[in-house]
Amino acid sequence: MAIELPMIEKSAGVILYRHFFDGRKYLVIRSSREQAEIAPQKFVQFFWDFPKGKIEYGETGEEAARREVGEETGVTEVDFMPGFMKNVHYTIYKGGKPIPKEVYLYLAQTSTERVVLSQEHRSFEWLSFDDAFRRVTLVEMKNALKDARKFLETI
Repeated sequence: MAIELPMIEKSAGVILYRHFFDGRKYLVIRSSREQAEIAPQKFVQFFWDFPKGKIEYGETGEEAARREVGEETGVTEVDFMPGFMKNVHYTIYKGGKPIPKEVYLYLAQTSTERVVLSQEHRSFEWLSFDDAFRRVTLVEMKNALKDARKFLETI
């Protein structure tokens, strides 16, 4: 009997930050779905994450990340930080079935404060590191945010 392995869903996204008068803040967005299945039969409400989405055929990870942040937030002025890209792995669940996910997560700065959300998202916030860390749902994304902060401290 052959074992059927699930396809890996490849996505790209951006940890987007901006400087405000009171310091650096990170953009987090909340899914418009009422709940998200983060483990078999384990659901959470208020799924918060960074802008990201599936890589389309022919796109590089950075091209997909730039497109997704524009589509999901309306922010098109983004300056990617050379040397930062995290390959984040986690599993999402749909109807109890595991779907492995690989996300190429980039770090970018913007001077744009205004956010216009797509229908996929319900709300957004520009948050300090500590608040963004608490707000983001998945531990894998929290770890990427920690790495982004460390990276920014070195430049």
